[in-house]
Amino acid sequence: MSKQPILLIIKGYAGAGKSALAFEYAKQEDFALIKQDTFVFELNPGSMIERIGRPTDAKYSFQNILSVMENYMATKKSIILEGALVVVEKYNPLDFKPILQLAKKYGYQPILITLTAKERKRRRRQRKRGYRLPIELDRKLAKLADQPNIDLPNHIINTTKLNKKQVITATDKIVKTAQ
Repeated sequence: MSKQPILLIIKGYAGAGKSALAFEYAKQEDFALIKQDTFVFELNPGSMIERIGRPTDAKYSFQNILSVMENYMATKKSIILEGALVVVEKYNPLDFKPILQLAKKYGYQPILITLTAKERKRRRRQRKRGYRLPIELDRKLAKLADQPNIDLPNHIINTTKLNKKQVITATDKIVKTAQ
């Protein structure tokens, strides 16, 4: 009997290590990798100006993410969905229901991991990548990432004092325990 495919949702703060973890874990475990930033910013470069997706861009980006997810799910390939996975607009948090409905439709096991890190460490990581979010936006995104907007057990990994290998090991333990 084959294992149930996984939908690993990695969300969290800017600079917490989401992209590094998602890429390395997807490579190690042969998961498809769907990055929110690809859809919000790389397909809509004008959104890069303020590092916030415009409402219309965010709407179409989310529809595209769901479409790509469904294409992979039809093949039963395990998936990592990575990003801040929040909408900054005050009254419009990201609705995870369509994501969870797809997981249920295709028999996927959803697992949620939220990466956190202390502000000083996040700011240092952002600077190393060549950009820093305005401090107010960084704090707002961190606060939104802490709020539950998905009905799943939330596995929190604080990456402040962990190296990449330790974060991957912690993630692997969460995934293996959940299976």
